[in-house]
Amino acid sequence: MDTQITVLLVDDDEDIRSTFSRHLSYMGYACKTACKGEEALGMLKEEHFDITFIDIVMPGMNGIELLKKLRAENVDTIPIILSGQTEIKTAVEALKLGAFDFLQKPCPPEIFELTIEKALKHNQAEQQILTATNLARLWEMTFDAWPDLAWVVNNKKSIIQCNRTAAEHFGRSKEDIIGTACNDMICQNKKGLGRCPFEHACRDDDLQPAKNSVDIWGGHYETHAVPLSSAEDAATSGWLLIARNISSVKEAEKELQDQLHFLQELIDSIPNPIYYKDNNLDYIGCNKAFSDYTGKQKENIIGKKAEDMNPQGVSREMTEKDQKLVAEGGTQSYEISSAFPGKNQIHVIFNKAAFTKSDGSIAGMVGIIQDVSERKKAEETTRKAKEDIERILSSITSILIQVGREGTILKWNKVAEETFGIPAENVLQKPFQKCEIPWDADAIDREIDRCLYTGDRRLNDIKYTRLDERPGFLGLTLNPIFDADGQPAGFLLLGTDITERRNMEIELTNARKLESIGQLAAGIAHEINTPTQYVGDNTRFLQEAFNDMFTLFDAHHQLLAAAKEQSLTPEMMNEIEQKIEDADISYLTDEVPRAIEQTLDGVENITRIVKAMKDFSHPGGQEKTMTDINKAIKSTITVARNEWKYVADLKTSLDTALPLVPLLPGEFNQVILNMIVNAAHAIDYANRENPDAKGLITVATRHYGDWVEIRICDNGSGIPETIQNRIFDPFFTTKDVGKGTGQGLAIARTAIVEKHNGRITVNSTEGSGTEFIIRLPLATNEKLQL
Repeated sequence: MDTQITVLLVDDDEDIRSTFSRHLSYMGYACKTACKGEEALGMLKEEHFDITFIDIVMPGMNGIELLKKLRAENVDTIPIILSGQTEIKTAVEALKLGAFDFLQKPCPPEIFELTIEKALKHNQAEQQILTATNLARLWEMTFDAWPDLAWVVNNKKSIIQCNRTAAEHFGRSKEDIIGTACNDMICQNKKGLGRCPFEHACRDDDLQPAKNSVDIWGGHYETHAVPLSSAEDAATSGWLLIARNISSVKEAEKELQDQLHFLQELIDSIPNPIYYKDNNLDYIGCNKAFSDYTGKQKENIIGKKAEDMNPQGVSREMTEKDQKLVAEGGTQSYEISSAFPGKNQIHVIFNKAAFTKSDGSIAGMVGIIQDVSERKKAEETTRKAKEDIERILSSITSILIQVGREGTILKWNKVAEETFGIPAENVLQKPFQKCEIPWDADAIDREIDRCLYTGDRRLNDIKYTRLDERPGFLGLTLNPIFDADGQPAGFLLLGTDITERRNMEIELTNARKLESIGQLAAGIAHEINTPTQYVGDNTRFLQEAFNDMFTLFDAHHQLLAAAKEQSLTPEMMNEIEQKIEDADISYLTDEVPRAIEQTLDGVENITRIVKAMKDFSHPGGQEKTMTDINKAIKSTITVARNEWKYVADLKTSLDTALPLVPLLPGEFNQVILNMIVNAAHAIDYANRENPDAKGLITVATRHYGDWVEIRICDNGSGIPETIQNRIFDPFFTTKDVGKGTGQGLAIARTAIVEKHNGRITVNSTEGSGTEFIIRLPLATNEKLQL
């Protein structure tokens, strides 16, 4: 054998794989094994195996399924079933699917070798039949394109074939001519062969080719009669009759030259280099592509040998193979990689076939060269690209998981291993949904279904269990993967542990609240100072009043004691009357209750402000809680009162039947505060020419289907249409330096859209005012459609 036969043994039994691979290797075959159908299919796609022995019963993809895959994907191998099953139905199904043979286990090694030899010979025979069929078609096409009149007659002198030229010459179709008697057609008479141009041929007693020259059909023709013999014996089976019009030699020569030129042009139009050699291995012809390939003119190629045209190592190998071909006949196909003259390293495939003379002896060979350098480069580029991709993927600092069409994990990078504590070998080629990854699987499964139909999906705050058993959060992105036909072929999951970022966000949110409270501190202090002041004044009044009353009470006690002892004097009576007059009892009776009422009102106002501050500044948790947004809005309005009360009146229209809403209270309070402060600033700016004028801020809530809607409206300066699409951008502001950071609306959008799956929109007319519309979903697990 020129090359070692490669064999793939697919069986889930390790003992069988070990035993038979050892026997096959001992027999001289290059043997590899696979334990399951999926593994075998991958190996067959990556490298060529001449023979593949396949077990029927295997876990996962069984033998029948593997045969179907091989057939569907046109994998080049000879499959042979090796199975312990004896059902005829299974064997028939396997043979229908392309299996060459069906061997029953246990099978002696010599049967293996015999079956392999049979399979290879069968495959070679099929290739030879294909070559013979192609040669027959080529002969038929050549015969039909022959410029001479040509017929084939059997030994009964009936025409069994004629070419187009003969049919056109007599003005009849080939179908009309085939089957007629030779003399009726060619001689056009009923008198036998007396005037036949082939009168010296077509005789049973003379099997030698005959040549004649005769005047007939209005011209001078050269005729040839070539006896045809069957392959089994030397007896004639008919004749090939040829008539060439040689009335005008020059015309005939010109026609011949035109025909030869046509044939040469036809050959030259073939893009593959083609050459011909005689049985001495001298070049006898080639096409233009071969001339270009070698960089030599045709006249410098004819008569040369392989060593004159190729590098020494290549020419030696070619010569050895060519010698075998012209000695044994048949065909050859092999690949050579070498640096040819004037070229870089190239890869070519030689397809060769021997051609014979009329007597059946080998006259030479024809070779067709297929330059596969670009394919090799593409394969190498693909290989390097795969390596580069693997390096890139391995360097990605995010979790990367690729899931294929069948739902199995195809990629599981190092970060995924480190994050979940699961080695790649434990999950690769296994169903994604059965890998028990420690995260919120239900939420991810829902998003995967949506991803395959709606496109990329972003999953924020997916809970998972970290390696230290502490709870953590993941930020994930799901991207669908499609094949060349646009059909879903799986998805790609990218993710990052955002636990620390979440903690930082919480700290930042609390800091922002404290910052807001700090900015509002003076106003809040002023709001508290007013009720505190009149609480203090009333308390001092009560203190003085009670001092007078206590003095009066002491006088009454003295009067009562004197009365009991019967020692009451007029002077004592006058003294008590004077103290009653000094205390002004009627005044105290009116004013003390009023002072107490005012004090209680002041305390209640202080309590309300402090409670609003407490509600506003409460850090909240990481989880959404069912919240009364009307109460949250009222608290925020109270805290921000000093920001708006000098420039605007604030009215509310809060839906008292509003359901509780799942949200992060601290984030929501910050959004409402930013909106109210922005509205107050817009009104203040609009009234800068009339500082005594006051605007109006309206805050309204309502139940809107599956949403709760908050509308915050002002009649301030409005937002120019040219910048309305930028107001939610971070750091974008239209306020003067020192009066705005450009973060308020950006924070509002992040809180509403990204953290609550809500919506925030704006309607504004420059010079008339602005309305912000916030919608929050009542559902917690998905984005609702508006």
